[in-house]
Amino acid sequence: MAITNAELLEWLEEQATWVKDAAVVYYNKGQFSQSDIEKFADECMSDIAKMSPAIDVSGLDLLGRDESQNYSLLSVGNIVGVNALAPDRILSFAEKGVTVVYGENGSGKSGYIRVLKKVCGARYDEELQPNVYVARKTPKQECEIEISGPKGTVKKTITLNKKAVDLQLRDIDIFDTKLSKAYVESAKEAAYEPWVFGLFRSLADASGQVKAAIEQRERAHRTASIVIPDELRGTAIDDYVKGLNRKSKIERSVFAWSKESAKELETLKKSSNRVALVAEVKKLQSELRSRKNLQRYVETFKAFYSPSNLQEWEAALDEINGAADEERAARILFKEHADDIDDDRTINNTAWRFMWRYAKDYYERCLQTKGYASYTEEGGICPLCHQKLSKHSADRMKHVEEYINGRVRTKSTGGQKRLEVITNQLPEVWSDLQFDTVLESSELDDALVKELRYLQKVFSETKRALKIGKNIPAQNIRKRIISVIDELSDLIDEDTDLMDTKSALLESDQEKELQKKIIELESRKYAASIKETVKAKIAALDALELLEKAEKLTASNKITTMSKKLATELITNEYIQHFNDELLLMTRGSIHVELQQQRAGKGRIPFKVQLVDTYGDKVSPVEVLSEGENRIVSLAAFFAEASGREAKTPLIVDDPISSLDYNFETAVIKRLVKAAQHRQVIVFTHRISMVVGLKEQCDAMNVSFQENRISGRAQMKGVPIESACYGGKCEQQVNRLKNENIAKLRKIDPYDEDYAVHLNNLCQQIRIVVEKSVEDVLLNGVVVRFRRDIKTLNKIDSLANISQEDCAIINKMMTKYSYYDHSHSDETPLIDFTLDDIEKDLADFLDWIKSKKKATNRK
Repeated sequence: MAITNAELLEWLEEQATWVKDAAVVYYNKGQFSQSDIEKFADECMSDIAKMSPAIDVSGLDLLGRDESQNYSLLSVGNIVGVNALAPDRILSFAEKGVTVVYGENGSGKSGYIRVLKKVCGARYDEELQPNVYVARKTPKQECEIEISGPKGTVKKTITLNKKAVDLQLRDIDIFDTKLSKAYVESAKEAAYEPWVFGLFRSLADASGQVKAAIEQRERAHRTASIVIPDELRGTAIDDYVKGLNRKSKIERSVFAWSKESAKELETLKKSSNRVALVAEVKKLQSELRSRKNLQRYVETFKAFYSPSNLQEWEAALDEINGAADEERAARILFKEHADDIDDDRTINNTAWRFMWRYAKDYYERCLQTKGYASYTEEGGICPLCHQKLSKHSADRMKHVEEYINGRVRTKSTGGQKRLEVITNQLPEVWSDLQFDTVLESSELDDALVKELRYLQKVFSETKRALKIGKNIPAQNIRKRIISVIDELSDLIDEDTDLMDTKSALLESDQEKELQKKIIELESRKYAASIKETVKAKIAALDALELLEKAEKLTASNKITTMSKKLATELITNEYIQHFNDELLLMTRGSIHVELQQQRAGKGRIPFKVQLVDTYGDKVSPVEVLSEGENRIVSLAAFFAEASGREAKTPLIVDDPISSLDYNFETAVIKRLVKAAQHRQVIVFTHRISMVVGLKEQCDAMNVSFQENRISGRAQMKGVPIESACYGGKCEQQVNRLKNENIAKLRKIDPYDEDYAVHLNNLCQQIRIVVEKSVEDVLLNGVVVRFRRDIKTLNKIDSLANISQEDCAIINKMMTKYSYYDHSHSDETPLIDFTLDDIEKDLADFLDWIKSKKKATNRK
């Protein structure tokens, strides 16, 4: 049983106050302002406070109301800032029947469709772009719309780059490729719905806006958290703030503070030594830490300065220095036996030295094992060139060997290794800055400071001496280190005992009780200082809790549930039945798909076209149907929606037969003309077959027909032009050219630039009419371009009456009036088209048409 208006009002009475008020506002105004949204938010708060105003909804006829109006779209023009559409042109439409707007690709049809979609607030409208062919872009985007309705003709200037939609124009139904894809590729809401669904959708949208308004108020009441100082953690004020809520009271035990309290706090602080004791303990802790660091630092050097280490250090240096003396002697001896080539530059060359070292290694590994004599003896062979050595060469080799690879080198290397072992044992030496920082915070007497500075100087000099291989006097350093360590140990023990004594005083029962009273008073003093902040916080928490409860009243689930229930009764079943009827009508049962309702949300009821296979599984039509089949299915869904609208408003389609075969094309044409019997239909197309088909079908169904043509160039599109119609009879078109077009042309100055343009256009139209005369006059409509069937009944006999003179007339007119449509060589004579000649040609041509019709008894 269908829901009644009384039941719907009963449901509304049970809703929150703001929902009832919103229904009344929408019923009267058809939309909500921002002030309405704020008022609805106030009503949510009133509901929570049990102070709701009375809202009377008893007089609302929610199911019977319909704001749709009967009207026709007369024109769209003076378009500014949209694509390359001409800004000063008007595209007109017939008030009734079918108007076809024909234009080739790129002529501006899509631009007009985009404007019309924006004007009527189509759900799949597109962002309007300015003219990309000009350098300067105009931010302003607007157009003029002229409509004819019960109250007469009305012109509207509409700003296109604003979201506001004209409430009257939103009843226009528009079909284009984007809408076609939406039907088969995704869930789409029905474009036409009874008025009550506009109400429910607006209520659902308003719920989000009211919620946002309440959330904005919540943000205003969210104050910063109250942070309690660390020293007061665990006190009464700390516990109070942690448990703060909207019902909290200002407790006297927490916030009480007076002059007497201040005096008591001052007296307690004076009687307490805690501040001084804490400062002393911190000072002792710092002093103790620094002294321990110094002790550990100095102690690390005790082992290094042991007698054995110092002896090894001196022995390593002696070995290194002795080896250096022997090396100098070996060098002198080598130079005495060297050749002239062995100068200082040669023997100091690193590569030269390595060559001799590798030569020795080669000899010992390879030559010696094979029995060759030593290369330092006469008769031996050179390890480099394998020649036998003379006595002089052998002596030279011997001294080179002694200088490069002999005992001197081994001795020097051994000393370096011993020194390296000692160096690695040296602890890390602090920088002077680090040492001074620790020393200053240790609070030591001058004598000990002086001794420590001396040790630091020795440590640093030791590090440098080891690095450069020199000795330093380090006698008694170990004893002085041990003495400093012992002295620091005594000081550390004294500091430890003193700090324990001070800490004990801090932990005494008397001091603890005293500090407890001080902290309690400090807590109350701080609480008193933030008392007003706490009150503001409680008030904010109270407001927030009310706002959070009010926010729950903005939930749209009840609105969606009722909308879904209404949709099942008022839309879904009827819409699906219309779809099935339309699909059967246009496809004759060749395509089997279903229109299924999808999950509802926010007051919206989406539908989707789906295939159902033999197993009952749902399949997307895009994955199975051809492009043409998907197109015809989308058209069926579109006409199902359009047929549900009772108001007689414009129905606009853009290239509806794209991808359709002849059978589907014919079905769509018939359906459009059928719709035009009770509402205005506007068709944009680039297919001449569509123009011809609509004209013939309109004639057959006695529906008025108007054909408009638009053209476009690179920088200007959508220009309406006068053109011979592809639909209609030749005699009518010749009369129009003769009586209207020539008359207009005579009013233009022949020297004006527009004169040549209009003359060119007139000649082109004449040529089109002459082409059409072949079909209409010579062939008597037996064969017509863009029409598949051939009609012979009571027509074909007339073909026998075609004469040579008839063909000559056609040839003459085609040749003459094709002049502007063809390129010519420079030798081609110029044809001077005068209006008198053209008028005479049209009159002669019209006489010929009448004579042929009379000869064949045609009307």
